[in-house]
Amino acid sequence: LGSTPITFKDTKLADSSASPIPHTAENGYFRNTAPPPPPPPALIYVDPEELIDPTLIPCQNFTINIDVENATDLYAFMFNLTYDPLIIEAIEIQEGPFLQNVGPTSVLTSEINNLKGYLVFAVTLLSPPGANGTGTLATIRFHVLEMGATQLTLQEISLANPTGDPLPYTKKDGYFANVLFATLFVDPPEIIDPTKVPGSFFTIDIKIKNIEEMYSYLFHLDYETTVLTCIGVYVNPVLNETNYSSSFSVEEWKGHILVNVSYYPPANPISTISPISLVTLTFKVDALGTSNLTLHDTEILDPNGDPIPHETENGFFQSVIRDVAIVSVTVYPTKVYEGFPVNITVVVLNKGNLSETFNVTTFYGTTPISTKTVENLAPGENRTLVYTWNTKGLPACHNYTIKAEAHPVPYETELADNLYIDGTVKIKMMGDVNGDGKVDIFDLTIIALAFGSKPGDPNWNPDADLDPNNIIDIFDLVLITLNYGKTC
Repeated sequence: LGSTPITFKDTKLADSSASPIPHTAENGYFRNTAPPPPPPPALIYVDPEELIDPTLIPCQNFTINIDVENATDLYAFMFNLTYDPLIIEAIEIQEGPFLQNVGPTSVLTSEINNLKGYLVFAVTLLSPPGANGTGTLATIRFHVLEMGATQLTLQEISLANPTGDPLPYTKKDGYFANVLFATLFVDPPEIIDPTKVPGSFFTIDIKIKNIEEMYSYLFHLDYETTVLTCIGVYVNPVLNETNYSSSFSVEEWKGHILVNVSYYPPANPISTISPISLVTLTFKVDALGTSNLTLHDTEILDPNGDPIPHETENGFFQSVIRDVAIVSVTVYPTKVYEGFPVNITVVVLNKGNLSETFNVTTFYGTTPISTKTVENLAPGENRTLVYTWNTKGLPACHNYTIKAEAHPVPYETELADNLYIDGTVKIKMMGDVNGDGKVDIFDLTIIALAFGSKPGDPNWNPDADLDPNNIIDIFDLVLITLNYGKTC
């Protein structure tokens, strides 16, 4: 039992006149064991995640890294990075040291398309093992064309191990700007903490960044009053400026906060690129649950009373655990003829403390078989799903890995148990009754022993029913003779 690459070496093809025929060779791979459970997802991200620098004017250059964190056995990677070609253009891609620290590498693809605003980069090691840990995959140099802002979006990402199997990952995109665009936001953006039980407390900050000449601000914030109670509003003296007036109100019955702050002479206008806290809000947890923390109807003014354009970023609170899992996958039969059905039984479990509705998809290899919806699965409850896989059209003498995946529910953080790999199903040749890869006298003997039987008879054998019509008869013998002597 094991696995191995199947690699061509020194291939030659010739025509009838002994002239070489140009060709390419495609290698293969063999495995007769179930693949191991997938490793935890790696994180691939743009570093720095946010680059906001007004000094990066047109004709200046800057660099970013594409980094990976918590990689497991990474042998090859590919990514596509998109950007606004009216703002910046890519001028160079260099391979990072992460794979090179393990062994020799080869750059498979290095493409820059500044007309459409994307680049593609792919690298592989030349021999196992793969790389583990954290490091830089690539360094990209950009040239600034105009003032403005652009997302740096990672897409079409592929990570693979030495056997070519895909590795799971999550990603974080980047952002570049050489103009300031103010952002009013909730910090932290998410609090997901099952220890925040009723009676406990937590705080959030309403912060501002990338702001110039702010002289007053106003915001409304809504929250779920059945889950939270606001018990404190504190206006921070930003940059030690104390010449301001403030007012606030809390309408607990509908979960609404209003804060209004205005500066007055001799106060200096507030300007900052780095985030600073304007207001600190304190909440008491009333019940287990979730709550959006939504900013709306915000206003920021300069000393002349003119509005300052800005964007807002909301927050989220969750005091419940959201975790669904696949706990078992059972396949029967594990050896079938092409076109015969395979039953796949999947058991799902709600490991959280909130009723969940989610989808579960079964696969053979990477091809989906079917998706079913689990509705209102209570905490601690499991449920059994039965799928039927139609194997029509699949070639004989092939093994297929069966797996089931529970689609993540919102704010689920434990994803390793969402995927369960069962093993393999073999598609047999017609007549290979015992599934040993050849049609021979042993298969004829099995059919002879079951001849004339029907389901329920003591000598009934479903593998001998080749037609299948629930009786072992002369037609089954004819089918086996058509393939007699064949092997996989």
